[in-house]
Amino acid sequence: MQGRWAAGPIAAGQAAGWRPFDPARLQAFARNPDGASIELLPAGGRWPDPPLVLMVRHPPLGAVTLLDAGGSPQRGALNEPADTALPAHGRIAFRIAHPPAAGQPLRLRIEPYPAVSAPMAFAVTTERDFQREDARWLAFVSACFGVMLAMALMGLVFAAILRDFTLVLYAGYVLGYLVVQAIQSGYAVRPLGIDAVAAAPLLWGRFAVGLAVGCAAAFLARFARLDRHAPRLARALHAYGIGMVLVSALAMLPLPALQAATRAIVNPALLAGTLLMLAASAIGAWRGSRYALLFLAGWAPLLVLTAIDSAQVSGALPGVLWINDACIAAAAFEAVVLSIGLAHRALDLRRDLDYARTLADADPYTGVLNRRAWTERLQLRLRESARTAQPLCVLFLDLDHFKSLNDNFGHHAGDDALLAFAAALRDPHLPQAEIGRYGGEEFTVLLPGCGFVDARRYAERVREQLRRMRVAVDADGRPLTVSIGIAALAPGEDMATLIARADAAMYAAKTAGRDCVMLAGEAAPVIAAR
Repeated sequence: MQGRWAAGPIAAGQAAGWRPFDPARLQAFARNPDGASIELLPAGGRWPDPPLVLMVRHPPLGAVTLLDAGGSPQRGALNEPADTALPAHGRIAFRIAHPPAAGQPLRLRIEPYPAVSAPMAFAVTTERDFQREDARWLAFVSACFGVMLAMALMGLVFAAILRDFTLVLYAGYVLGYLVVQAIQSGYAVRPLGIDAVAAAPLLWGRFAVGLAVGCAAAFLARFARLDRHAPRLARALHAYGIGMVLVSALAMLPLPALQAATRAIVNPALLAGTLLMLAASAIGAWRGSRYALLFLAGWAPLLVLTAIDSAQVSGALPGVLWINDACIAAAAFEAVVLSIGLAHRALDLRRDLDYARTLADADPYTGVLNRRAWTERLQLRLRESARTAQPLCVLFLDLDHFKSLNDNFGHHAGDDALLAFAAALRDPHLPQAEIGRYGGEEFTVLLPGCGFVDARRYAERVREQLRRMRVAVDADGRPLTVSIGIAALAPGEDMATLIARADAAMYAAKTAGRDCVMLAGEAAPVIAAR
């Protein structure tokens, strides 16, 4: 086809004011209070045989009217569900049952719209080819939006589970950009049929843009941990994000003066925010934040494509018709990349939490459980035993003459003895044993699933192994030994009573001469002192 256009309404046959353009390439028609007129002519002098479909690719948010094509005018718009054009997705299409006579143009009218005029292109095709292209576009965009929606919902679910506001910001960013693309492509109205968007697409678009950019800025600051790598930029991003969300909220108020003010500042604010986020992610990556680098890697394709899309308004790359669709795909790609980054971040946080919990649960010198952690484990095992009716034994162990060891050889020797004894308590035959340091030279061992027989064998192995270490407690070479008390869980017994019985059995072993094992309730030691 050949084409020409003119600002404002032009009467049929009028020769003045027309400017030629190539309908197959993107053309931005200057914004005019009266809109613009377009005439399309067949390159060969006559139109193909009907039925035909005239497609407007990359249409504006406003309306386009086909004035005459052998019938009444047809009006089409991306965000108007009640138009008279051929139903289409992501484009405006007109069915031409009776094309004009040879040498006569198809005449269109672009209605005025209070926004930047988007570049558009035109094509005439068969109805079958149009339906094939329309179905492919709908499947492609639905898949991209489905990925973005799934990633955002996943973020909200994990935000509730982990109580991490960073995930809320991520979901706000992805959902905001999804809404922007759904409005610009007409997807919000066809096929979704959202009437609120159809009533005020420009207003909802500005709100979604502000929400997306504001959440993106705050998300970047938290996700990339810029408070560690670039604290000033982190504060600037948080302030910018709050400001953009507030501007978006104010734009929704039914106050014409306020809406005009937000329209005036939104584009400069978007440019400033883009530069700020670009600088923050680059500086954060340079200073060692791998999450800033990941954000930059996911965001860069979308940023480049958005820049190209904006440049096309000024006439750049008029033959590239896939940028809008590529922006949608890039947004889905970014959502996936950031989700992977969030998963790695969650794993890092989990590792940090596990390490902190390990430090909090461990005795700082011997590495076994401290008293608090061990009693918590005992409470858990008591509940399990009550539920499964499995046996459970508790051992209370106290090193004999440990004070003499410290007095004679110093605390360093005593510390070494504690480490050696803690190692002796770790028995490969009973990997389920949970060992704790109860205080000083007192240790406790929890043996879930073990009765008296297994607990006694374990205690004997520990006692014998300590004697074989030949740790002397005085100059005469008297060896370090251990007194052990064992208590088996009785039906309905609570934790305090169980520990007290094991402790009493240990003191009974002390009374019986030390270096022996005493079962709770027995009058004589199981293993006589040597």
